[in-house]
Amino acid sequence: AGSPRSSMQTHAIWQQLTTEDDFLQRFQSGGSSSSSSRPEEAEASLRRFEDALRSLSKDAASLAPDQQARCEDFRRRLAAHRTVLQARREEVGRQQLLQPKDAKSDTARPRRRAPQLSSKDEAEHAEARALEGMRDKMRDELERMHYVNSDLKRTSSTINSTKDAMLDYDGKLATAAKALGELKRKTEEDSKYIWWSFCFFLSVVAYIVLRRLKVFKMIYYGASWTAWSGTSVAGFAQSTLAQLRGLLEPVFDMLGTPVDEPVK
Repeated sequence: AGSPRSSMQTHAIWQQLTTEDDFLQRFQSGGSSSSSSRPEEAEASLRRFEDALRSLSKDAASLAPDQQARCEDFRRRLAAHRTVLQARREEVGRQQLLQPKDAKSDTARPRRRAPQLSSKDEAEHAEARALEGMRDKMRDELERMHYVNSDLKRTSSTINSTKDAMLDYDGKLATAAKALGELKRKTEEDSKYIWWSFCFFLSVVAYIVLRRLKVFKMIYYGASWTAWSGTSVAGFAQSTLAQLRGLLEPVFDMLGTPVDEPVK
């Protein structure tokens, strides 16, 4: 109910376009001599073809892609039919212009004046038809420019929407990169804490194992024995030196040399 044209009207326009296209094709193949395909009828059919196509082009944006392609095909056919009719009009005009020159009769002047006036009228009509053909070409070009303009607007709208989506994606990507960097920093800190916790755990296990094996006691006893042994050896050496000193003092006294003075 909200569409610009009902499907029945659209179908009628498509049917009219097909009918007029068939008629113009028969006119081109049959020529202008038959009564069923006179140039006047062809001109009228061409105008109906143009009106129907213009009416359909107004809602080109609401058509399906295949219908838009079909509409473009009918637009090309319309241009071809218009070119053929224009060529036939020009040919008829040339024939009518050349006919009085080729006709050589000995009739009186009043009988010649009528063909000359007729040829002049035909020339004017041919010129008018040529101007109409130029007007139709300019109208078709204007319609094509309107169609290109609408197509460019749709393309620009698509590009703008794509640009907005890309900007949104860029913002989300920057946020994700920031969150990833924060997660990496926390992961490194957690790895450091886990490593130091593991080292503390190993130290506790080593302490428990060494304590269970009484290694600390053995180290204590070894250090105590070493200290006691060192003290004993030092005391024994001091006592031995004292005894030697006591024995050597009388000898040095006899020699008149103090014990502390070095021997020369």
